[in-house]
Amino acid sequence: MQRLTSQHNNRIERDSGKAAADGVLTGAVHPRRSRESYMKFYIASFVGERERTQQIQACLRDRGHEITIDWTSFPGVPSPERNARPDEVQAIAVRDLQGIQAADVFVLLAGVADGRAKYAELGAAIMSAVQNGKPRIYVLGDSPVHSVFFFHPTVKRVESIEDLLRDVKEN
Repeated sequence: MQRLTSQHNNRIERDSGKAAADGVLTGAVHPRRSRESYMKFYIASFVGERERTQQIQACLRDRGHEITIDWTSFPGVPSPERNARPDEVQAIAVRDLQGIQAADVFVLLAGVADGRAKYAELGAAIMSAVQNGKPRIYVLGDSPVHSVFFFHPTVKRVESIEDLLRDVKEN
């Protein structure tokens, strides 16, 4: 988990322990943002949308936010190899669920219906929100209707990143 070692000028310096190596700690408070306006995001999407995910993460980082887990920066384990590499797959599952739990805001990219893991991640985010009051959950896309869980009371559907950021700021 995250351990803070010092704070200077709204910038958090983190130790270089195992959590950082595992990708749990991936950002810092933007120097022009206060702690109050900075939020931690987790972005769930189909692996085939890696580039779009990276663009959204960059947009959020440019606005001073943190990405709890940037799964796009880690190699995955292809489905046919998962039985032969169970320890690696287990570590990925644990890492990603920790990222969801640490997030203030969970975003699922709904443009492509593919992606089994993103629906499991959505379920974990919904359960966390119901039990703990966070993260705030958004489904981002122009046609977010692929799952009945997109209509769960804890989920907001938005069409653009601008709509999402506006809602996060206002609420």
